[in-house]
Amino acid sequence: MHVPVAFRALIAPLAIALGLVIGLPLGPQPAPTSAATPASEPGAAVAGGALAIQLPGSPALTLDMETLRSLRRTEFTTTTIWTSGRHSFAGVALSDLLAHLGRQASAVRATALNDYAALIPAADLRPGHGPIIAYEMDGAPLPRRGFGPLWIIYPFDASAAFRTESVYARSVSHTA
Repeated sequence: MHVPVAFRALIAPLAIALGLVIGLPLGPQPAPTSAATPASEPGAAVAGGALAIQLPGSPALTLDMETLRSLRRTEFTTTTIWTSGRHSFAGVALSDLLAHLGRQASAVRATALNDYAALIPAADLRPGHGPIIAYEMDGAPLPRRGFGPLWIIYPFDASAAFRTESVYARSVSHTA
């Protein structure tokens, strides 16, 4: 069954998982007990405000919210198709996360816990360009019953190139 991109983009806010390896199974994992601990399964997931990451040839690591907040903070204000008005977002640029891990990626796969998946191309992973893993909106943590605790979001107002169905489809959020 074919599901239109616009419909999938509206469904995306149900959950988030971030995989830096294309093709690995992704799914929920238990919350970590420390800032960077080995994860038990390949792929990546968000549980309790933590991000599990699997890179080729490396054991999976889990980064808690404290670790994500310790990385270089990126902020922008933009409108979205899911919210009313302009909102300020703060989080970690995907490019900064990759640099922190000392890795490069040809793409990033974001998979929602409801199995919605979006592939973020390498062109969007350049420093100063592309999405962030937002943990705040308008100065407050993203609520689980909203778009949080993490939301891959683009600075849509920065460029007309970001205001396309394919880019909207790459913005994956998590609600619980």
